[in-house]
Amino acid sequence: MKTKQKQKPAPRRTLSNLWFLLRPWWRHGKLYIALRLIIALASTAGQVAIITSPAAIIGAVVAEQPLSDVLAVAAVYFGAILAFTIVSMAIPAVYTDWKGVYIEAAIHREILAQARLADFHHLDDPEYFNSFQIAVKEMSETSMRALNTLHAFIDSLISLFAMIAVVSQAGAAIVGITLAGLAVTSFFEARSNHAYAEITPAVTPHDRAMSYARRAFSLKANASDIRATRVGDAIFEKFDVAQVKRMSIYKRIYFKLNALQAGGFIARHFTQLCVLVYVAYGLISGRIADIGLYATLIAAASEVSTMTGNAVYSALNLHRITITGGQVRTFFEIKSNIETQTTGTPPPDGALSLDLRGVSFTYPNADFRLKNLNISIAPGEKIAIVGENGAGKTTLSKLLLRLYDTGGGEILYNGKSIRDYNIHALRRKIGVAFQDPQLYALTVRENMCVYNKSDDATLRAVLKTVGLDLDLDAEVTREFDESGVMLSGGEAQKLGLSRLLHGDYGLLLLDEPSSALDPIAEYEMTKLMFDSSKTTTIMIAHRLSTIRAADKIYLIADGEVAESGTHDELMTLGGKYAEMFTKQAENYVK
Repeated sequence: MKTKQKQKPAPRRTLSNLWFLLRPWWRHGKLYIALRLIIALASTAGQVAIITSPAAIIGAVVAEQPLSDVLAVAAVYFGAILAFTIVSMAIPAVYTDWKGVYIEAAIHREILAQARLADFHHLDDPEYFNSFQIAVKEMSETSMRALNTLHAFIDSLISLFAMIAVVSQAGAAIVGITLAGLAVTSFFEARSNHAYAEITPAVTPHDRAMSYARRAFSLKANASDIRATRVGDAIFEKFDVAQVKRMSIYKRIYFKLNALQAGGFIARHFTQLCVLVYVAYGLISGRIADIGLYATLIAAASEVSTMTGNAVYSALNLHRITITGGQVRTFFEIKSNIETQTTGTPPPDGALSLDLRGVSFTYPNADFRLKNLNISIAPGEKIAIVGENGAGKTTLSKLLLRLYDTGGGEILYNGKSIRDYNIHALRRKIGVAFQDPQLYALTVRENMCVYNKSDDATLRAVLKTVGLDLDLDAEVTREFDESGVMLSGGEAQKLGLSRLLHGDYGLLLLDEPSSALDPIAEYEMTKLMFDSSKTTTIMIAHRLSTIRAADKIYLIADGEVAESGTHDELMTLGGKYAEMFTKQAENYVK
C-alpha cells in the first residue's frame, strides 16, 4: 500500500493564507498600514542617503569645490537624513504604536466571536479545542509578524535596488557573489521553516493537557478533592506524561533546526568572506582608486549583502508565517450551520406549544441514542420529564434549544419546524435553568439579566422571592474583586432560577435546577416555578416528589418514552415510574 505523500502548499494557498493574516489589519487599520508603509519608505530613503553621502561629500572635496559648496552638500544630506528619521520616528509615537495595540485586541475579539459561532457539536471534538488554542496563541502575533515581515520585505527590496545601482558602477560581481551565496542560504532557511512549522500542531495537544493541569490546581472548586484524595497524583501524572511527549517533539525538531541553521550560518558568512576578498583584490589591482567611490562601495556592498539577505529572509519568513496562518485558518474555516444562521421566522408572542414527532438522535462513536420520541405539549402546560441517569433527558433539552440538530424526526414550536425559526431569537424566548448554573464574573444584576433587562425594583423583588439577600452591584465570584460574593451550590441555583422570574418567555426549560437544595427547599422552589409561571414549562427532575403537580409526566428509558401520564395515572399503572417513586419515598420514610 502506497503511503500518501504530504503535499506542499500551493502558491495560491500561500498567498491566500497571507491575505487571511493581513485582512484584520486592513479591516481595522487601513490608515495604520499606509503609515507603516510610509515609515518603511522614509527609513529606506534615510539609509540610501547615509550610504551615498560619503561619495557626494568626498567627491566635492576631490573636485576642489569651495568649502561652502562642500558644506552645502553635507547640509543637504544631513537635512534629508534628519527629515526621514523624524518621519520614521514621529508617526509611531503619535499613532501607529497605540493603534497596533487596539488592532491586536480587535483580532482577539474576532477569535472569541468565531468561537461563539461554532456549532455545539464541535465542542465534542478535541481537534476543535486544538485549533481554537492555536488560534488564540498564534492569530494576533502571527498576523502582526506577517504585516511587519511584509513591510520589511518591501523595505529590503527598495533598499536592495538602490544599493545594486550604486554597487554595479564598480563592483557588479558583488551582486553575483551575494545572490549565489544567498541561494544556498535560502535552501537551508526554507527547510528550517518547514521544520519550525511542525512544532505548533505537534505540541498543542500536550500543551492542552499541561494547561488543564494548571487550571485544575488553580480552581477553588477542585481544592478540596486535590487535598483529600489522590486526584492530584493523577493530574500530575497527566502533566508529566504530556511534558515528556512535548519534550521528545522539541528534541527531534530542534535537532533538525540546529543542523539546518548551522548550514545557513556557514553559507552566509562564506558569502561575506568572498565579498571582502573581492573588494581587497580591487584595492590591490588599482581598479578601485577613487576615495569617495571606495567609501561608498564598502558601505553599499555591505548593504547589498544585508538587504539581499533581509529580502530573502523576509520572503522565507513570510512563507513560514503563511504555514502557521494555514493552521490558524483551520479554526476560522470550521463549518457551522446552526449558529451562523441569521434568517428565519421570528418566534411568536405568548406561550409556545411543542411537538416532538419521531425525534431521534445519537452522539458520534457512542452507544447512547434517543429514538422515536413523540411528545406533545399544549401552550401553558406544565410537564415533567423523568428517568434514570443517562436516559437522555439533558440531551433532549439541548435538542429543544437546537444546540444539536435531530438525527431524525422533527421538533415543532407552534406547528412550525424549529429549523424554520431564527434560532437566536427563538432561544431568547426559552428560559433555561440547568443543574449547574453558569455564573459569571459580572455583577449580580448582570447575572440576573442574561435574558431580559429589568428595573432594580423588580430584580430586588425576585431576589427576595427566591430567598437571596444580595446587593445588585456586588461582583459574583472573586475573579476580579476581592469583595465579590461567593455562593454555595444552592444559592447559585437560586440565582440561576432568578433569571426566569422576570421577563417574557414562551417556554421555561428547567433541567434539575434546584437539585443542590434540601428536599423541602427543592419542593418549595419547584412549586414556586410551577405556580408563578404562566407559560409552557418543562421540568427535568430526579426527585419525583417535586413534580407530582405536573399536568403530565413523561418517563424516558433507553432513549424513548416508556410511560406517560399524570402522577396518579402512572402510580396506578404500576410501572417503572411507580417503582422509582416508591423507592424514593421509602428512603425519605426511613
